Amino acid sequence: MGNRICFREVKKSDYQALEQIINDTWVFESFCSPEIASSMAKFYLASCLSEQTFTCVALNNNEPVGVIMGKNCNAKRLSWRFVLTQLKSVISILSSQEGRKIAAVFREFYRLEHSLLQEAGQDYDGELVFFSVRSDQRGMGIGKGLYTRLMRYFKNEQLCSFYLNTDTTCNIGFYEHQGLEKKAEKKYSLKPYRDQEITFFLYAKQL
Repeated sequence: MGNRICFREVKKSDYQALEQIINDTWVFESFCSPEIASSMAKFYLASCLSEQTFTCVALNNNEPVGVIMGKNCNAKRLSWRFVLTQLKSVISILSSQEGRKIAAVFREFYRLEHSLLQEAGQDYDGELVFFSVRSDQRGMGIGKGLYTRLMRYFKNEQLCSFYLNTDTTCNIGFYEHQGLEKKAEKKYSLKPYRDQEITFFLYAKQL
């Protein structure tokens, strides 16, 4: 069967597939057990969905294979229907010593991202909240299709600028090819979970 790529807004029926994409993107299972990794993915997805103002999922033969979420920072949306999912996931994560250790690592990630925004020293109208394409689906224009649709949304919202947080595990070259500029960066050691150092970046673009 050939590829049949289409794009639409995220639906509830997509959540399980999107949680797996998130798990694969962040490689949660390299940090912790599959059970904690699943709870982390549920929490992350609910966190993104609670604040986004735009979602688009890419489907290949009706299967979710990529997603992009963006936010009009001036809209200050908060969807309370995702708060219960976040709360259940947090309880599951914090109920074990392993979960509490992993939560501390990812709290540090969030702290680093906040500090990068402060270091950039600028307010942005929009944010690219989350963007990922399943590894076996790359090279088919899916990422470009998702990104183009978010840019169209930002343009329709008359936003002047946007930013995103990313790191050295992601395809930074894609963002640079799209004209985004690196505004700030910070290094972070993943020990004792991995013998690896990761660099976090803030990229931004004027629209």
